[in-house]
Amino acid sequence: MNAVIICLAALIIMSGCSTAPPKPQRSALGNNDHPVVIIHDPGRNLGESAAIRAYRKFLAETTSNDPRNAIAKRRIASLYLRAAEMTSLSFGKEKQARKLFRKAIHAYQKLLIDENGVFRDDLLYALAHAYGGAGEKEHMLQTLLILTQQVPSTPYLAEALFRLAEGHFSSGNNTAALSAYQAVIDLGEKTPFYFHARYKLAWTMLATGDADQAGRDFLSLLDALLGQGQRSLQSLSASRRPLVEDSLRGLALTIISRGGAKALEAQIGDHQPSYLALLYEALGQQQLARDDATAAIASWHRFAVLYPDKPAAARFWIRIYRLQLQLNKKLQAQASKEAFIRRYGADSRFWQQHELRDFPDLSQVLSKFLREKAQNAHAQARKTGQPGDYQRAARHYRDYLKLFNNDPAASDMRYLLAELFDASGDKQAAIQAYESFAYHYPGDKRAGEAAYAALQLSAAAGEEITTSQSFFRRTQRFINTFASHPQATLILAHSAKILLSEGKKDLAMAAVERIINWPYPVPAEARQTALLIKARSAFSEHAFATAEKTYQQLLTLAEATPGQTRMKQDLREDLALAIYRQGEQAAKAGTHERAASHFLRVRQQVPGSRIEATAEFDAINELFSAKHWQEAIPLLKHFRQQYPDHALLASIPNKLAVALLKSGQKQQAADTLNEIATTSTDSEIRREALLRAAELYQETGNEERAASLYRRFVSRYPEPFSEAQPLRQLLADMALKQGRKGEWRHWLQAMIDHARGQTGPQFLAAKAALALANDDIMAYQALPLTLPLQKSLAEKKTLLEKVLKKYRLAAAYGIAAITTEATFHLAEAYHEFSRALLASERPQGLAGDDLEDYTFLLEDQAEPFDSLSIELHEGNLKRLQEDIYDKWIAASLEQLAIMFPARYQRTEQGADVISGTWP
Repeated sequence: MNAVIICLAALIIMSGCSTAPPKPQRSALGNNDHPVVIIHDPGRNLGESAAIRAYRKFLAETTSNDPRNAIAKRRIASLYLRAAEMTSLSFGKEKQARKLFRKAIHAYQKLLIDENGVFRDDLLYALAHAYGGAGEKEHMLQTLLILTQQVPSTPYLAEALFRLAEGHFSSGNNTAALSAYQAVIDLGEKTPFYFHARYKLAWTMLATGDADQAGRDFLSLLDALLGQGQRSLQSLSASRRPLVEDSLRGLALTIISRGGAKALEAQIGDHQPSYLALLYEALGQQQLARDDATAAIASWHRFAVLYPDKPAAARFWIRIYRLQLQLNKKLQAQASKEAFIRRYGADSRFWQQHELRDFPDLSQVLSKFLREKAQNAHAQARKTGQPGDYQRAARHYRDYLKLFNNDPAASDMRYLLAELFDASGDKQAAIQAYESFAYHYPGDKRAGEAAYAALQLSAAAGEEITTSQSFFRRTQRFINTFASHPQATLILAHSAKILLSEGKKDLAMAAVERIINWPYPVPAEARQTALLIKARSAFSEHAFATAEKTYQQLLTLAEATPGQTRMKQDLREDLALAIYRQGEQAAKAGTHERAASHFLRVRQQVPGSRIEATAEFDAINELFSAKHWQEAIPLLKHFRQQYPDHALLASIPNKLAVALLKSGQKQQAADTLNEIATTSTDSEIRREALLRAAELYQETGNEERAASLYRRFVSRYPEPFSEAQPLRQLLADMALKQGRKGEWRHWLQAMIDHARGQTGPQFLAAKAALALANDDIMAYQALPLTLPLQKSLAEKKTLLEKVLKKYRLAAAYGIAAITTEATFHLAEAYHEFSRALLASERPQGLAGDDLEDYTFLLEDQAEPFDSLSIELHEGNLKRLQEDIYDKWIAASLEQLAIMFPARYQRTEQGADVISGTWP
């Protein structure tokens, strides 16, 4: 008994540390009673040492009867205590902290000498605190005792009594500790130390050796803390949970000292608390802590037997099983496992009262145990091959599925059950189990194999699919559910061949269509069978579109298979022929566009076939018949490039030119016509092709190319004049637009030259002569008369003659619009010469009368030119009598008003003068 008591005492001391009482209700350190004259800002942290010095200075400077002295002294004591506490928290400063605690003790002792008022309990409480910090335990207890005796109304009473009790307990004075704890309890449940006192009272009672009373105290405390509700430790507050856990441990220790589980049953009697399982749990844990696993197992087993319907009983069985495994007691562990399965298996009363989902921890273990039991029995059956072993394993699988039919592992168990039946030779049960698994878990990767296994088991030896209606229905279910299974289409293909051989073509073709349109990968064998049946049937019925599609699928399948070169080539030719036949059908029906489309698909889909060129030429002809020139053009070009030696090639260029012109593709048409102009053997065709090519190049903006062809045309075909002359004008305009002035003048002169002796219209020649004169007059007008005057005058006269000749030539064509402009410019040419004379550079050294005489001489020389200019302008005005009026006549009138204002302030008609003589 003494050894037990010593052990209990050690546990009690440890438990006291883990369940610290609440903080005091009010401070005794005087934090807020410092004189305001010393520290004006209470929130300011000066540090304890600085504050103490400030207070001591204050005391030194005041009189002894100053009422603030007592406050300052209390403040000094509290600052020493605070400094001691803060220092004690720093590692290695224990000695310094003790000095500060002693200073605080001395300060509080001095204060207590004179204090008998309202602060006495605060000072005694603080002094006890300081004694405790200094390690003077006896003085601390003595001070607390004085506090309880002298100031029994202090708010520190409960804490002081509790601290006294703790001190007596740690000193081994259990009698005094019991008295002090009871005094705290007597203060009532409202004190924050109430439950701690009851808890320590029970531990103290246990330490005295009174295990019975300690047990009653622990049980009473647990009733108070837990009540009769179904509360778990996890639901308790952070302050109460340690008390409950330690009280359970304490109660367990009292029970162990009195004999174990039977003592517990005697202790509770008919009480049956709601936390009964916690008591047995704590008892077993303490027994394990004493290395008495056998006793722990016995305690938990006792509860499991007495209360089998409680969830804790099931959990205790699991604890027992695991503990026995740890102790290497495999036989006992297996027995416990079997007992657990019997009590909580599929047909147990427990699951009639509870829901499996409410106990995930139990269901997880039970699921594992049942799986292991079934799988072990299955392994034994495989080993022995005995029917009884197979039946036993099947029963265990079924037991598992009764409880865990929706468990993630249930699919595995169903599959294993089917395999078990299959291995045992029970084919009907295996078929049902395989199908039950397959159609219960269609998404499982093994489901298809299971369903196929059921088909294999149900198929009679040598029986064909179509001869058994029940089997046929089973296969249809398999095919519809597991379409992705590779055997599904093989079964369909096999049935199609049989149906076709039996003359059931409609059914056979329906099966073929299903295979062809299968949404999952199909074995090559099944797909090839279906496609061959469909292709041959379609071609024989002239359903060439269907045949084409099917041959294409066959070809794709064959190309994905190594080898079979001959078969691939045959399929390609069959495919090309099926497409070509569709073109023939469309052409016969007069749907030319559709026919061309089919003929073209021969090359697109089967390039290199024997009928490729023929199909393309037929497509061109069909497009021509439909007047689809645009679509025919690329085909014509392709045919020339792709089949240069073909017998039909000779007709292609002419067809291409026609198609280009008809479709409005001028640039390409021009290229083709240019080619024809070079290669054709017909001279008239060459001439027309060259001119039309030039026109098309011009229309498309390719003026350089157009000019080149126009030049070639005019060179080759200068006649007839009426056709060639406008082309020369066009070449002149193009040259001017492109900045080639020399070529422009060339074509203007060519028009003048080719017009001589011609009886046709001369407008273009006249216009050309006028244009050349206008070009020359700019150089003439730009040349000034400079010294030496004789030289520059000769140069300007030469230019004038050149200009006059061309303007007279233009006017000579007799075209009114040209003549009026030419006449105006002739007049202005003379007038320009007059102005140039008057503005000519004067010889150096002329001055005075000489200069004036020289100027008069120039005026005399210039006057005849002005007269000629006036005559020509008047000749323009005379055309008004012929009802001819244009801007050049108006311009002549304006010039006459300037040159001869006395006469031409109004419009007059003059003589028709277009000639003049050189003065």
